[in-house]
Amino acid sequence: MSNLRPYARYDHTLRAQWDVPAAAYAPGARVVVRYTRGLTAAATPDAGYAATWVQYARVAEARPLLASTSYTFAVWVRDAAGHLSQRRTLSLVTLADTTAPRVVSSPSAQPGLRSGTLVPKVDVRWSPSGDADIASYRVLRTSSDWAHATVLEAAWPTTRYADTAVSLRRDVTYSYYVAARDTRGLLGAYTKVGVTTNARRIGGAASSGTAWFLYVTDTAGTQMDVDVDLDAVTWTAVVVPGRYTVCEHVLQDPGEHFQIIPGCWTPTGTVDDTGSEPPAAARDALLVGADDRPTGIDISLHYQ
Repeated sequence: MSNLRPYARYDHTLRAQWDVPAAAYAPGARVVVRYTRGLTAAATPDAGYAATWVQYARVAEARPLLASTSYTFAVWVRDAAGHLSQRRTLSLVTLADTTAPRVVSSPSAQPGLRSGTLVPKVDVRWSPSGDADIASYRVLRTSSDWAHATVLEAAWPTTRYADTAVSLRRDVTYSYYVAARDTRGLLGAYTKVGVTTNARRIGGAASSGTAWFLYVTDTAGTQMDVDVDLDAVTWTAVVVPGRYTVCEHVLQDPGEHFQIIPGCWTPTGTVDDTGSEPPAAARDALLVGADDRPTGIDISLHYQ
């Protein structure tokens, strides 16, 4: 082997080329190329890192590399019997990085809740940039009613950011922008993903009229805030995962000649609520899982 020489230099890639005798193309013979960071060449064909190479072009490529950094190629010819030629070495320096990192891909944003609270959080994830010298990922958060974006940062090699800022609000659409930043401070193009924060919003149909109110309580008996739309005759509530009791109460005029029987929700339908406590079948009957947003929790009262 002879004339090991530079073939191409880039900020994150080096290529070397060489000349070989005809014996290098004999059956069972092959070229072995290794590279190391720094000026010390690999001592054996098993040291350092393997470089990809193309036999007919006699060109080897090492990547991904750090910018403005020295690397050394070591090249041998190994015959069919395993004998090695004399080692040839070549040290090269990658160019300075003037290219912004590649765009991150596949961003996603999953809304959720901070543990044990109704305070929203957003888990932002993305696929990594393919560049070798990424230092961090910059994440911007903004919403439709914010004049300026908030700058967040995720250290490399993390490809997610858990946004638990106390300023996050329920039912607000936020846009997240993610970009890779390299060790020289160069910033790649931003990739956008949108998400609407939402705790676990549950709801269903309710009884018509205004002489009743609906309550949702957790296993400790704490009442949740319930919104009732009297026009659409529906109700909604925002809750954390857990078990809940859903019942209607009635404000009945003593002078009325009929009785209104309130009801409580069960998985099999509404049951009468005629006692001071919800019936056993309805108590903690609604299970809201970590990924659930149940709707169709319909409830009604009737007259007798």
